[in-house]
Amino acid sequence: MREPRKFQLVALERFSYKEPSRFKRVMPPELPAATTDWDFSNVNWDLYTSFYISPPSCLRFKGVVILCKATNTTDILEGRFQGWFREGYLFADYGFLRLHFLNYSAIGSVTENYGYYLSLPLTPNSNYPWRLYKNGSSILSGTSYLTGNFSTNTWYHLRLTWWLSNNVLIVRLEKESDGTWSKVLNDLTDSSPSYQTLKRVGCWVAGNTTNPYGFCDDVEIFKIVWS
Repeated sequence: MREPRKFQLVALERFSYKEPSRFKRVMPPELPAATTDWDFSNVNWDLYTSFYISPPSCLRFKGVVILCKATNTTDILEGRFQGWFREGYLFADYGFLRLHFLNYSAIGSVTENYGYYLSLPLTPNSNYPWRLYKNGSSILSGTSYLTGNFSTNTWYHLRLTWWLSNNVLIVRLEKESDGTWSKVLNDLTDSSPSYQTLKRVGCWVAGNTTNPYGFCDDVEIFKIVWS
């Protein structure tokens, strides 16, 4: 199996302000504005200042999926989606976090069941396993994590990487701790990969019963470079 060694950063979203500031020069690949960089669909969202990874704010949202629509992020066949995620509670098999990739929703819209997403509960078990979905159907699932369960009110630095090896889709989820990245799951595979012209990335984070919001910050989107 070939493995990616080189990545090109194509987008960095700090969720620091809604519109470009006259007093801050934003240089690519940092994205200029949260209101225009993402398709929020019917998500209720704002920029939240009570806590964050990088000041002055993070994204606080509830609802369904957000997908990036910035230039250079809508045709990523092999890539990486990395960021900080917080909150959530065990809600059916949706989990607290869903990471979307190879999503082929049209620009300006969001359909969560297009393409792939990995659904992560706080504590996977037989009733609420983690699941890999393809076009709305669960194709893989399990009841444990290699790195332990997730908790509420805690920031997690995660990265999802996907690539093709001999026409098999490989999906890898990792968590960072003290500068070291470790696999959350053994690599997942799909021997019949499915994708279309648009290949978008995004996420969804659940809230909890006292605070119905999820949070993310410092999101990075990469393309894999093979040569």
